[in-house]
Amino acid sequence: MAAFSPITLPFRGSIHEQNLRPVPLSPSTTMAAYESKVTFTFDTMCPWTYLGKKKLDLALANYAASTNGHAPVDFKVRFAPFQLYPSLGEQAQSKREWYTTTKYHGSAEQMAQFEAVMASYGEPVGIKFSWDGPMANTLHAHRVIQWFQGVSPDIKPGDDEEDLFDSEDDKKAAQQRYTKYGPPVASKIINALYRMYFEEARHPSSAETLVKACVEAGVPEDEAQQAVGGVDQQQPGLAQVKRKIQMSNSDGVDSVPTVVFEGRRRDLTLVGAKEAFEYEKAMSTIVKESS
Repeated sequence: MAAFSPITLPFRGSIHEQNLRPVPLSPSTTMAAYESKVTFTFDTMCPWTYLGKKKLDLALANYAASTNGHAPVDFKVRFAPFQLYPSLGEQAQSKREWYTTTKYHGSAEQMAQFEAVMASYGEPVGIKFSWDGPMANTLHAHRVIQWFQGVSPDIKPGDDEEDLFDSEDDKKAAQQRYTKYGPPVASKIINALYRMYFEEARHPSSAETLVKACVEAGVPEDEAQQAVGGVDQQQPGLAQVKRKIQMSNSDGVDSVPTVVFEGRRRDLTLVGAKEAFEYEKAMSTIVKESS
């Protein structure tokens, strides 16, 4: 995410297209629905990714409604972690003071302009941005999200996610969580964390916030508490989420949201918060090139 400014705001972002790749012709590719992996890279403390996820969710819902259960492409979303400010401490500090001081050099006037602009972006999608409350490091929020997302049982030797685990047992456990919870529950946890942080002025990654978000997403409270852990407890998935963040950095992600639509012939990468119709346009391209 580029630096905030009251004049130039990074809302539109950009679109990158990878080179076309040949499509093998066979009955399976011409008749079966193509599965497109959609990777949404985000940070739970980034307002632009909150907006971007709202618009992406709307685009996916519109696509599902328009295809009426007969979609030629099955778009499968997964969530990839990214930290905008990894050096932030876990101890809470004032969100408003941090933005005013760090982003706007102490200018209350520029901060007020920023709030007004963000309110205008948030209102159409039902977001009531609040710049009150605490902010802090989001590593443990990502850890819990990735824990319940798990990894697909379909990963193959050589896939990036194959390198996340130190043992076969850890990988199998992550695959079981994917089957039980997976991206749909991770999506609900993310939605809850966005709302709590940006609208309810809650701490972005405290144990209380994380447990509440997990329970709201349908995770039993005892499982949520075990996954969240604490300072004096185990913190499941910490090594894996750090590796995933490194993967995002290695993939060249330097701003969020970054959304990659995997295509049969090429991938489309959209950087920056987009309107729903822009995500729909990318999806339409993937559909056209899938046949």
